[in-house]
Amino acid sequence: GKAMWVRGSPSWKSAEGHGSADLLILDPQNQRIQADGNVAVEFAAGEDRWPELGIRSLGGVNEVPATGKDASLHVSAGKMYYRRGSVIFLNQVHANLSEGADRQLTSNVLAVFFGADGHGVEQVIAEDRVLLRQPGVEARGGRVTHDVAKGITILSGNPTIQMGERRYRADEFRLDRTEGRLHMKGDYRIEMDAGELNDRIGAKLGDQGGGL
Repeated sequence: GKAMWVRGSPSWKSAEGHGSADLLILDPQNQRIQADGNVAVEFAAGEDRWPELGIRSLGGVNEVPATGKDASLHVSAGKMYYRRGSVIFLNQVHANLSEGADRQLTSNVLAVFFGADGHGVEQVIAEDRVLLRQPGVEARGGRVTHDVAKGITILSGNPTIQMGERRYRADEFRLDRTEGRLHMKGDYRIEMDAGELNDRIGAKLGDQGGGL
């Protein structure tokens, strides 16, 4: 019933996935695994398990291209706490969907919750200096929550979403994967690069080189 310390580049495998670290601390009494130093983990995921930012109706950004049904979630961090059904990553967390794909998330805290059968990501929560990148879209904020069953991604904590030359600000963004819509709550505004605005006005006036 006491903890066991495992050194020498240990690795492990569970129902949710597999990983490695510099040090593993196995705690059978609390049914928990702690990993420290150079933590690298891979989970089976899927396209709907990832926070979606590609909204077709805004900024000319198309939906994010699918990477396939066998997509995997790769996470690296300084520390990890794992208990059956959930895992928490701390310290310079970096996650991406499918190796090499430009669908990345960085934060200082990342919590991943799995289904009752131990397979499939059901919820993703990232906190503290969150940066979420996808092709043509970049979001920043204090917290992002993705609920797989509802297909809802919520950005809060003074969030911003950058789409091309446009930047959206609000108290909270609610992105609905099912409806393909972005809802902005509270005080919100849309910022546009001055060069793009000049081009648009000039084109409307029939003067391609015009401006304000």
